[in-house]
Amino acid sequence: YNSRSGGIVGLLSQMHDQFTADLSEAQKQDFQALVAFEKLRAAKLAEIATATEAKENAEAELADLLDKVAKAKEDKEATTAAMEADQDFLANMKKDCDSEDKQYKERSAIRSQELVALGETLKILTEDDARDLYSKSTMVFLQERDRKS
Repeated sequence: YNSRSGGIVGLLSQMHDQFTADLSEAQKQDFQALVAFEKLRAAKLAEIATATEAKENAEAELADLLDKVAKAKEDKEATTAAMEADQDFLANMKKDCDSEDKQYKERSAIRSQELVALGETLKILTEDDARDLYSKSTMVFLQERDRKS
């Protein structure tokens, strides 16, 4: 009976050795796969953290840009309103200047006419005929007293 069982025991022993080797190889491959998975997991978690940080930075930049855009719109509206007010002021100023220029020209024309009239009056008063007439007249202008007294 021993001789028959020796072949079976040998076969079982050989199967045990093969299964042990296969188990050892499978455990080694599982461990290597686990190590590779952990490395991949760590790399992906790092990528996720980097992407999350980049997303947060982009969101912060977007919020800052939106704030700047809103402020720029407000500044544009204020500047546009100021420009319109300045244009109205300029139009009024031009109208006032035109009016003042017209009045100045009228006053200058009147002054020129007055100067011509005064020149003619002085010419008439200083002519020899006028002196003769004054010397013949009996009217004398004399100040009799001071008004303050």
